[in-house]
Amino acid sequence: MNAKKVVIDLFKKADIEVNGARSWDIQVHNDQLYSRLLSHGSLGLGEAYMEKWWDAEVNIQPDHVHLMLSIPPKYAVSEIMGFLKGKIAIRLFQHQRELTKLYWGKHVWSRGYCVSTVGLTMRSKLEST
Repeated sequence: MNAKKVVIDLFKKADIEVNGARSWDIQVHNDQLYSRLLSHGSLGLGEAYMEKWWDAEVNIQPDHVHLMLSIPPKYAVSEIMGFLKGKIAIRLFQHQRELTKLYWGKHVWSRGYCVSTVGLTMRSKLEST
């Protein structure tokens, strides 16, 4: 199976259509994206975005990340954010050796984060745009 088909199938499982019309669908501008994504994972996806290989209407910024999560009530938001930040920092250090030298013993992420709740009405509005 070729890289393009594998990636398109993976995106479909996440309800993302390649070159689709919805705001969260990605628009691919460089077909090398597919093999890069399979070989470098989410880090390759981020680098390819910065190189303008793909884009989407959703709000993506080079200096911060927006996530929409459903967190079960038994977990504290701060616990989930700490876990995510820690795991992502470890992956960055593993795949971007120059960051390890630059940030060793320092913080990759800022200490804070912003959280907002989204009710069912807002969620359906976000999903329909």
